[in-house]
Amino acid sequence: MTKERLKEFLKYMILKYKPKCYFCGKEIDWKDLYPRKYGDSNGWTIHHINQNREDNRIENLVLCHRSCHRRWHKLHPYNK
Repeated sequence: MTKERLKEFLKYMILKYKPKCYFCGKEIDWKDLYPRKYGDSNGWTIHHINQNREDNRIENLVLCHRSCHRRWHKLHPYNK
């Protein structure tokens, strides 16, 4: 699957399921897939709830805005 095709699939899933940011609760916009193309977009990322980056179980992963994710980790540092 090409990168653009994957982004189109993700756009469809976002439009269909309307996920919300784990931290701020605002809806994640499909334009967040293209942060450089749309200036008002800050992108999104996946956060590991239990802070273990090796634990990729679906129940441990949540979507969030990059800015919210950075803010949370800045306020809640943890030891590795």
